[in-house]
Order: sequence, then structure tokens, then C-alpha cells
Amino acid sequence: MTKGNPESRDESGNHGGHEIVAKSGNVGPLLSEIQFTCAPRELREDGILGFVSVRYGLLRIDSIALRKSRSGRPVLSFPSRRDRHGEQHSVVRPIGDEARRELEGAIFRAIGIAGEEVRP
Repeated sequence: MTKGNPESRDESGNHGGHEIVAKSGNVGPLLSEIQFTCAPRELREDGILGFVSVRYGLLRIDSIALRKSRSGRPVLSFPSRRDRHGEQHSVVRPIGDEARRELEGAIFRAIGIAGEEVRP
């Protein structure tokens, strides 16, 4: 497993949005192949730190956003879509709060961040 700081930057302050800074093998019986890609600077300024891709059993789940909450805590936002009426619908999501906490904990450990706070 390789790890990196989701907010680390080179001398110019860029990641280019394409660098995978964390990649993990198996994390549990279903969750594996966790990859984190840093967001470009303009998204980081809005609190989006990057995007996570995971293998969950026989599924690959992409476009899970790692965000920094107003309190500074890292949170995951799962993919959704808007219908023609502007209503948002989940594409994939945890089945409840306990499942969300379990997934967040496993993913945060795999990409090398603490769940309590992400520093600016």
C-alpha cells in the first residue's frame, strides 16, 4: 500500500488532479483496491480534496468525493445524479450511518488520513 497526504502539494501547489496519492490492496472481505486521486486546486478551494475509487466485491465504485466539512472533518460524498426535474438520486450509497462510518474508517485508514480532521 502506498499512502500520501490528500492535501500535499508540490512547489507550485498543484497535483494536476491526476496523481494517485494512495493505493491500497485488500482492506476487508469485500472492500479492496482503494485509490485516491487529488482534486485540482479550484475544487480543493471549494472543499473537495479528491476522489476515491474502490472495489467492493464484484463492483468498482468510482467518483466518491472526499470533502472537508465546515468543521474540518473529512467526509465521503457518494455518486448521485439529477433527473430532468432537478431531483437528486443516489447511484450508490451506504445502507445507514453505521455502514457509512465503517466505510469511511476503512477508506480513511487506507489512504492515510485521520477521520477527525483534515488540515487546510
